[in-house]
Amino acid sequence: VCNTIRALVQVGCLRGCIADAWVKKLAEEELVAKTRRKAESGDAASTWQLGKWYDFGEMGLEQDDQLAFHWYSRGAKIGDTSSMVNLACCYEFGQGTWQSNVLAVFYYTRAAHAGSQIACYNLANSFWFGELGFDRDVEQAKIWYERLEDCAVDALDPPLLEKARARLLGRIL
Repeated sequence: VCNTIRALVQVGCLRGCIADAWVKKLAEEELVAKTRRKAESGDAASTWQLGKWYDFGEMGLEQDDQLAFHWYSRGAKIGDTSSMVNLACCYEFGQGTWQSNVLAVFYYTRAAHAGSQIACYNLANSFWFGELGFDRDVEQAKIWYERLEDCAVDALDPPLLEKARARLLGRIL
């Protein structure tokens, strides 16, 4: 039945809302298949994209923490900064894997040194609030907040960037 509907939509015999939904579904399936092929052949951005889609249940894929973790791991191994950040989050919260502060800090640090604003912010907050096994250390937090300005990857949302600047200036405790 699905193949028949697909064929009818592709040749234009079916129109309207249902046909539009099928067109969207077919486009998503095609994009997922193309992205999967690229990811399996080592394309770093595609590994992150697949991980994100599984992480949030997007593009017709069911939400799956273990598959998200798998694709983020593959991306991190080949040097994708965004994958490193998301892999660190997986370890921080035990999403799709066991919880490990050590591995979360390891991947946040790798991503931060590769220029990720999000990773710098997460490390800074870990020191600011005494999380991920760190004692509260405002001076160490400020070092990571200062690094945000030099980072050009994984741009931080403007409100969080302002919060980091406020902490640096001592306006937020």
